[in-house]
Amino acid sequence: QRVTQIADHVDVVVHKIDADNVSLVKLKEHAEETATEQARMQDLIDDLDRHRGTMQERFSKCEAQVALCQTKSDQTGELESKIDSIRLEISERIAWSLDRIKDVQEDCDKLQRAISWDLERVASGKVREKKDLAVARITKPRGAVMRRSDQTDDGEDVEPEYTKRPASVGEVALGKRPDLDVVGGQGFQRATVGIGSVVSHEMSISKMRTGQRRKPKRSTRWEIHQSVLQGIIRAFSMDEESNIGVAAEKANCYELKESVWDASLLLGYSKLGLVSNALLLLGFMINILLQSTFCYLVLYLPHIGDSYTSDGIEDFRRWYRNTS
Repeated sequence: QRVTQIADHVDVVVHKIDADNVSLVKLKEHAEETATEQARMQDLIDDLDRHRGTMQERFSKCEAQVALCQTKSDQTGELESKIDSIRLEISERIAWSLDRIKDVQEDCDKLQRAISWDLERVASGKVREKKDLAVARITKPRGAVMRRSDQTDDGEDVEPEYTKRPASVGEVALGKRPDLDVVGGQGFQRATVGIGSVVSHEMSISKMRTGQRRKPKRSTRWEIHQSVLQGIIRAFSMDEESNIGVAAEKANCYELKESVWDASLLLGYSKLGLVSNALLLLGFMINILLQSTFCYLVLYLPHIGDSYTSDGIEDFRRWYRNTS
């Protein structure tokens, strides 16, 4: 019995020893795992240190980029302010230019009316010299000092520049022609002309004749000789600009246009040659054919049956909706 107890006790001790061995093996494995985890943690710490240096470099680069962007934003703000000021100046310049263009257009319209009045006088034969034209009197350089050429044949002085005349309805003062150079902020004098201003100009000249110099009377034969001599001098000294005869001829004549109808007037002219006459005849016949075809189409349109009915109009609207 005693031996049995000892054997049981030995078995218990052996089981404890086996259990302790198993626990020791587990402890060793746990120690190895702990060592492995520590090695991994150390590797992670080393990696974090390396990444910290890289992140610091990137952060410094980002700070430099932020500073550069801030500088660029400041420059952009300055540029935007400059652009706004330039846009404002451009808008003001455009408005000023539009006002000036409007004034110049009005002046051109008034000058055109004066030119038409001169053409009417030329066509009626009331103009004999260049100085009789209202446009010539308006556009000539005017000064306070009278020139010899501004005096009439009877010794009458023409009105000097900037002579104050009472303004009436349809009359404006004659001044300098406007300078067309666009300069910001500069004013310019408006040169406006009209029929009333031209008439008032002549009336003012006729009123100034009260204080003119008196010449001794000459005989009728002397006056005839002087008029003939002055006519010959004008005929030889007449330039292209003051050639009233050419102006009257242009005003009373029709100028040929670059069209087939006007060119057909020369059909059959022998000096043009056979080929030119053949081409001219061909173009004339083709033009007649085209005009006749167009007239036929225009006359045929009202006779189309279904084009102007309600069904035709509805079909046209449906086609227009599908194609647009």
